[in-house]
Amino acid sequence: MGGNKFLLLGGIVLLSFLAAGCVQQGGLQFDNQTAQATATPSLTAAEQELLKYPELAGYLQAYQNIGTPAQRPDYLPSVVFSKLPPFPKDFYSIALLVRLGKFTDMNKIGEAYWKQPEFYPQFIEQGVSLYQHPDTGRWTAFGLGATPSEVVVLSPRTGEINLAFFMFSSWTVQTYQGMMLNYDFPKSAELVYSQFPDTSKNLTQDPDKVRQYFDVEITPKEILLQPNFPVFEKDWTQKISVKIRVKNAPPGRYGIGIGSQPPSQEKADEWLWTYKERYTSGASIAANVGRPWYSIFIDIT
Repeated sequence: MGGNKFLLLGGIVLLSFLAAGCVQQGGLQFDNQTAQATATPSLTAAEQELLKYPELAGYLQAYQNIGTPAQRPDYLPSVVFSKLPPFPKDFYSIALLVRLGKFTDMNKIGEAYWKQPEFYPQFIEQGVSLYQHPDTGRWTAFGLGATPSEVVVLSPRTGEINLAFFMFSSWTVQTYQGMMLNYDFPKSAELVYSQFPDTSKNLTQDPDKVRQYFDVEITPKEILLQPNFPVFEKDWTQKISVKIRVKNAPPGRYGIGIGSQPPSQEKADEWLWTYKERYTSGASIAANVGRPWYSIFIDIT
Protein backbone atom coordinates (compact mmCIF):
# COMPACT_ATOMS: atom_id res chain seq x y z
CA MET A 1 0.00 0.00 0.00
CA GLY A 2 2.82 2.29 -0.95
CA GLY A 3 4.02 2.69 2.61
CA ASN A 4 0.87 4.55 3.64
CA LYS A 5 -1.06 3.25 6.59
CA PHE A 6 -4.82 2.96 6.51
CA LEU A 7 -7.10 2.24 9.43
CA LEU A 8 -10.38 0.43 8.86
CA LEU A 9 -13.21 0.85 11.32
CA GLY A 10 -16.11 -1.58 11.18
CA GLY A 11 -19.44 -1.82 12.89
CA ILE A 12 -19.76 -3.86 16.05
CA VAL A 13 -22.33 -6.57 16.49
CA LEU A 14 -22.68 -7.85 20.01
CA LEU A 15 -23.28 -11.56 20.36
CA SER A 16 -24.43 -13.38 23.44
CA PHE A 17 -23.89 -17.03 24.13
CA LEU A 18 -25.63 -19.30 26.60
CA ALA A 19 -23.55 -22.16 27.88
CA ALA A 20 -25.42 -24.97 29.56
CA GLY A 21 -23.88 -27.84 31.47
CA CYS A 22 -25.27 -31.27 32.05
CA VAL A 23 -24.23 -33.18 35.17
CA GLN A 24 -25.32 -36.72 35.86
CA GLN A 25 -25.05 -38.46 39.19
CA GLY A 26 -23.96 -42.06 39.57
CA GLY A 27 -26.18 -44.71 41.10
CA LEU A 28 -27.56 -48.20 40.67
CA GLN A 29 -29.22 -49.62 37.56
CA PHE A 30 -31.33 -52.78 37.54
CA ASP A 31 -31.62 -55.16 34.61
CA ASN A 32 -35.21 -56.45 34.25
CA GLN A 33 -33.94 -59.77 32.93
CA THR A 34 -31.51 -60.63 35.71
CA ALA A 35 -32.68 -58.35 38.52
CA GLN A 36 -29.03 -57.77 39.35
CA ALA A 37 -27.68 -54.41 40.39
CA THR A 38 -24.90 -52.91 38.23
CA ALA A 39 -23.07 -49.86 39.52
CA THR A 40 -22.32 -47.05 37.06
CA PRO A 41 -18.71 -45.81 36.99
CA SER A 42 -17.93 -43.74 40.05
CA LEU A 43 -17.26 -40.04 39.68
CA THR A 44 -13.76 -38.68 39.97
CA ALA A 45 -12.94 -36.22 42.72
CA ALA A 46 -12.98 -33.38 40.18
CA GLU A 47 -16.41 -34.41 38.88
CA GLN A 48 -17.77 -34.64 42.41
CA GLU A 49 -16.49 -31.14 43.15
CA LEU A 50 -18.09 -29.83 39.94
CA LEU A 51 -21.51 -31.03 41.15
CA LYS A 52 -21.38 -28.32 43.79
CA TYR A 53 -21.34 -25.59 41.08
CA PRO A 54 -23.92 -26.51 38.41
CA GLU A 55 -24.18 -22.95 37.03
CA LEU A 56 -20.42 -22.89 36.42
CA ALA A 57 -20.20 -26.34 34.87
CA GLY A 58 -21.11 -25.24 31.33
CA TYR A 59 -18.54 -22.45 31.27
CA LEU A 60 -15.81 -24.76 32.51
CA GLN A 61 -16.68 -27.29 29.82
CA ALA A 62 -16.48 -24.58 27.17
CA TYR A 63 -13.10 -23.50 28.55
CA GLN A 64 -11.78 -27.06 28.31
CA ASN A 65 -12.92 -27.23 24.66
CA ILE A 66 -10.86 -24.20 23.60
CA GLY A 67 -8.59 -25.25 20.75
CA THR A 68 -10.75 -28.23 19.81
CA PRO A 69 -11.24 -28.32 16.01
CA ALA A 70 -14.58 -26.81 15.00
CA GLN A 71 -17.20 -29.02 13.40
CA ARG A 72 -20.43 -28.04 11.67
CA PRO A 73 -23.49 -29.26 13.60
CA ASP A 74 -25.54 -31.94 11.87
CA TYR A 75 -28.59 -29.69 11.34
CA LEU A 76 -28.54 -30.45 7.59
CA PRO A 77 -27.34 -33.40 5.47
CA SER A 78 -23.67 -33.13 4.58
CA VAL A 79 -24.49 -33.19 0.85
CA VAL A 80 -25.95 -29.68 1.22
CA PHE A 81 -22.40 -28.38 1.83
CA SER A 82 -20.54 -30.91 -0.33
CA LYS A 83 -19.37 -28.37 -2.95
CA LEU A 84 -17.89 -25.99 -0.38
CA PRO A 85 -14.33 -26.02 1.01
CA PRO A 86 -13.73 -28.17 4.12
CA PHE A 87 -15.00 -26.55 7.31
CA PRO A 88 -12.02 -24.72 8.92
CA LYS A 89 -10.88 -25.92 12.32
CA ASP A 90 -10.96 -22.38 13.72
CA PHE A 91 -14.04 -21.22 11.80
CA TYR A 92 -16.11 -20.04 14.76
CA SER A 93 -13.24 -18.04 16.24
CA ILE A 94 -12.64 -16.20 12.95
CA ALA A 95 -16.36 -15.62 12.33
CA LEU A 96 -16.83 -14.24 15.84
CA LEU A 97 -13.92 -11.80 15.49
CA VAL A 98 -15.33 -10.57 12.18
CA ARG A 99 -18.76 -9.97 13.69
CA LEU A 100 -17.29 -8.20 16.70
CA GLY A 101 -15.39 -5.85 14.39
CA LYS A 102 -11.98 -7.12 15.55
CA PHE A 103 -11.11 -8.36 12.06
CA THR A 104 -11.99 -5.64 9.54
CA ASP A 105 -9.71 -6.41 6.60
CA MET A 106 -11.77 -8.83 4.52
CA ASN A 107 -8.82 -9.37 2.16
CA LYS A 108 -7.22 -11.48 4.89
CA ILE A 109 -10.20 -13.84 5.20
CA GLY A 110 -9.70 -16.99 3.11
CA GLU A 111 -12.45 -18.51 0.96
CA ALA A 112 -12.62 -21.54 3.23
CA TYR A 113 -14.28 -19.17 5.72
CA TRP A 114 -16.41 -16.82 3.62
CA LYS A 115 -17.86 -19.58 1.46
CA GLN A 116 -19.47 -21.20 4.50
CA PRO A 117 -23.09 -20.05 5.01
CA GLU A 118 -22.47 -19.75 8.76
CA PHE A 119 -20.17 -16.80 7.96
CA TYR A 120 -23.21 -14.72 6.98
CA PRO A 121 -25.81 -13.05 9.21
CA GLN A 122 -29.01 -14.92 10.02
CA PHE A 123 -28.11 -18.33 8.55
CA ILE A 124 -28.34 -20.04 11.93
CA GLU A 125 -31.33 -17.99 13.06
CA GLN A 126 -33.34 -18.14 9.81
CA GLY A 127 -31.58 -20.06 7.06
CA VAL A 128 -31.28 -23.45 8.71
CA SER A 129 -35.04 -23.77 9.30
CA LEU A 130 -35.75 -22.76 5.69
CA TYR A 131 -33.60 -25.67 4.52
CA GLN A 132 -34.99 -28.10 7.06
CA HIS A 133 -38.59 -27.27 6.15
CA PRO A 134 -38.64 -25.87 2.59
CA ASP A 135 -41.89 -24.54 1.19
CA THR A 136 -42.73 -27.13 -1.45
CA GLY A 137 -45.06 -24.71 -3.23
CA ARG A 138 -42.45 -21.98 -3.60
CA TRP A 139 -39.60 -21.50 -6.05
CA THR A 140 -37.14 -18.80 -4.96
CA ALA A 141 -36.21 -17.01 -8.18
CA PHE A 142 -34.00 -14.20 -6.86
CA GLY A 143 -32.54 -12.59 -3.78
CA LEU A 144 -29.08 -11.45 -2.74
CA GLY A 145 -27.17 -9.51 -0.13
CA ALA A 146 -23.77 -8.11 0.80
CA THR A 147 -21.57 -8.19 3.88
CA PRO A 148 -20.08 -6.09 5.31
CA SER A 149 -22.36 -3.33 4.09
CA GLU A 150 -20.17 -0.38 5.06
CA VAL A 151 -16.65 0.54 6.11
CA VAL A 152 -14.86 3.61 7.47
CA VAL A 153 -11.31 4.23 6.22
CA LEU A 154 -8.85 6.72 7.71
CA SER A 155 -6.50 7.76 4.92
CA PRO A 156 -3.74 10.23 4.06
CA ARG A 157 -4.26 12.61 1.14
CA THR A 158 -2.46 10.40 -1.35
CA GLY A 159 -2.19 6.63 -1.49
CA GLU A 160 -4.02 3.41 -2.26
CA ILE A 161 -6.84 1.71 -0.37
CA ASN A 162 -7.64 -1.99 -0.87
CA LEU A 163 -10.97 -3.26 0.42
CA ALA A 164 -13.16 -6.33 -0.02
CA PHE A 165 -16.73 -7.41 0.67
CA PHE A 166 -18.90 -10.39 -0.22
CA MET A 167 -22.00 -10.68 -2.41
CA PHE A 168 -24.19 -13.74 -1.78
CA SER A 169 -27.43 -15.35 -2.89
CA SER A 170 -30.24 -15.22 -0.34
CA TRP A 171 -31.28 -18.44 1.38
CA THR A 172 -32.92 -21.11 -0.82
CA VAL A 173 -32.36 -19.24 -4.11
CA GLN A 174 -32.51 -21.66 -7.06
CA THR A 175 -31.39 -19.40 -9.92
CA TYR A 176 -28.18 -18.01 -11.38
CA GLN A 177 -28.16 -14.24 -10.82
CA GLY A 178 -26.02 -12.10 -13.13
CA MET A 179 -25.07 -8.44 -12.69
CA MET A 180 -22.45 -5.78 -13.31
CA LEU A 181 -21.05 -3.85 -10.37
CA ASN A 182 -20.64 -0.07 -10.51
CA TYR A 183 -19.79 2.85 -8.23
CA ASP A 184 -20.88 6.42 -7.68
CA PHE A 185 -20.30 9.39 -5.38
CA PRO A 186 -23.57 10.16 -3.58
CA LYS A 187 -24.53 13.71 -2.62
CA SER A 188 -25.10 12.52 0.94
CA ALA A 189 -24.57 9.35 2.93
CA GLU A 190 -25.18 8.05 6.44
CA LEU A 191 -23.40 5.38 8.43
CA VAL A 192 -25.80 2.79 9.82
CA TYR A 193 -23.62 0.38 11.79
CA SER A 194 -20.40 2.37 12.23
CA GLN A 195 -19.30 5.93 12.91
CA PHE A 196 -16.43 8.31 12.29
CA PRO A 197 -13.84 8.71 15.08
CA ASP A 198 -15.68 11.76 16.39
CA THR A 199 -18.92 9.68 16.57
CA SER A 200 -20.59 11.54 13.67
CA LYS A 201 -22.40 9.44 11.07
CA ASN A 202 -23.30 11.73 8.13
CA LEU A 203 -21.58 13.44 5.23
CA THR A 204 -22.52 15.63 2.27
CA GLN A 205 -20.38 16.19 -0.81
CA ASP A 206 -20.30 17.51 -4.36
CA PRO A 207 -20.07 14.39 -6.58
CA ASP A 208 -18.47 16.26 -9.49
CA LYS A 209 -15.65 17.54 -7.31
CA VAL A 210 -15.16 14.37 -5.32
CA ARG A 211 -14.69 12.11 -8.34
CA GLN A 212 -11.56 14.12 -9.22
CA TYR A 213 -9.86 12.84 -6.07
CA PHE A 214 -10.47 9.10 -6.43
CA ASP A 215 -9.94 6.37 -9.02
CA VAL A 216 -12.04 3.29 -8.26
CA GLU A 217 -11.47 -0.23 -9.62
CA ILE A 218 -13.87 -3.13 -8.90
CA THR A 219 -12.84 -6.77 -9.41
CA PRO A 220 -14.59 -8.75 -10.76
CA LYS A 221 -16.66 -6.25 -12.70
CA GLU A 222 -19.38 -8.75 -13.62
CA ILE A 223 -20.48 -11.64 -11.41
CA LEU A 224 -22.83 -14.59 -11.54
CA LEU A 225 -24.15 -15.70 -8.15
CA GLN A 226 -24.98 -19.39 -8.23
CA PRO A 227 -27.89 -21.14 -6.43
CA ASN A 228 -27.64 -22.34 -2.85
CA PHE A 229 -30.64 -24.67 -2.79
CA PRO A 230 -30.92 -27.57 -2.31
CA VAL A 231 -27.10 -27.62 -2.43
CA PHE A 232 -24.73 -24.68 -1.92
CA GLU A 233 -22.99 -24.30 -5.27
CA LYS A 234 -19.34 -23.28 -5.27
CA ASP A 235 -19.98 -19.66 -6.28
CA TRP A 236 -23.17 -19.00 -4.31
CA THR A 237 -21.12 -16.19 -2.75
CA GLN A 238 -18.26 -14.18 -4.24
CA LYS A 239 -15.54 -11.88 -2.99
CA ILE A 240 -15.54 -8.36 -4.48
CA SER A 241 -12.29 -6.40 -4.34
CA VAL A 242 -12.27 -2.60 -4.46
CA LYS A 243 -9.06 -0.65 -5.14
CA ILE A 244 -9.19 3.12 -4.55
CA ARG A 245 -6.39 5.48 -5.53
CA VAL A 246 -6.47 8.70 -3.51
CA LYS A 247 -5.17 11.64 -5.56
CA ASN A 248 -4.19 14.57 -3.33
CA ALA A 249 -7.65 14.86 -1.79
CA PRO A 250 -8.23 17.81 0.55
CA PRO A 251 -8.83 16.91 4.21
CA GLY A 252 -12.46 15.97 4.72
CA ARG A 253 -14.92 13.12 4.53
CA TYR A 254 -15.98 11.39 1.34
CA GLY A 255 -18.39 8.65 0.36
CA ILE A 256 -18.34 6.03 -2.41
CA GLY A 257 -21.19 3.60 -3.05
CA ILE A 258 -20.87 0.22 -4.79
CA GLY A 259 -24.08 -0.74 -6.58
CA SER A 260 -25.20 -3.01 -9.42
CA GLN A 261 -26.77 -2.85 -12.86
CA PRO A 262 -27.69 -5.40 -15.55
CA PRO A 263 -24.68 -7.26 -16.99
CA SER A 264 -23.29 -6.58 -20.44
CA GLN A 265 -25.35 -7.99 -23.28
CA GLU A 266 -22.55 -10.40 -24.11
CA LYS A 267 -22.54 -11.88 -20.61
CA ALA A 268 -26.32 -11.90 -20.35
CA ASP A 269 -26.57 -13.89 -23.60
CA GLU A 270 -23.85 -16.29 -22.46
CA TRP A 271 -25.47 -16.96 -19.11
CA LEU A 272 -28.98 -17.25 -20.56
CA TRP A 273 -27.78 -19.80 -23.12
CA THR A 274 -25.97 -21.80 -20.45
CA TYR A 275 -28.58 -21.82 -17.67
CA LYS A 276 -31.79 -21.30 -19.67
CA GLU A 277 -34.81 -20.57 -17.45
CA ARG A 278 -32.65 -20.74 -14.34
CA TYR A 279 -30.86 -17.49 -15.26
CA THR A 280 -32.07 -14.11 -14.04
CA SER A 281 -30.66 -10.62 -13.57
CA GLY A 282 -30.07 -9.75 -9.93
CA ALA A 283 -29.33 -6.08 -10.64
CA SER A 284 -32.88 -4.79 -10.19
CA ILE A 285 -32.93 -5.83 -6.53
CA ALA A 286 -30.59 -2.95 -5.65
CA ALA A 287 -33.34 -0.44 -6.44
CA ASN A 288 -35.53 -1.99 -3.74
CA VAL A 289 -32.76 -1.85 -1.14
CA GLY A 290 -32.57 1.93 -1.42
CA ARG A 291 -28.83 2.14 -0.73
CA PRO A 292 -25.57 0.76 -2.20
CA TRP A 293 -24.57 -2.81 -1.53
CA TYR A 294 -21.33 -1.53 -0.04
CA SER A 295 -20.78 2.01 1.29
CA ILE A 296 -17.24 3.30 1.69
CA PHE A 297 -16.64 6.29 3.99
CA ILE A 298 -13.19 7.87 3.70
CA ASP A 299 -11.84 10.27 6.31
CA ILE A 300 -8.87 12.22 4.86
CA THR A 301 -6.59 13.72 7.51
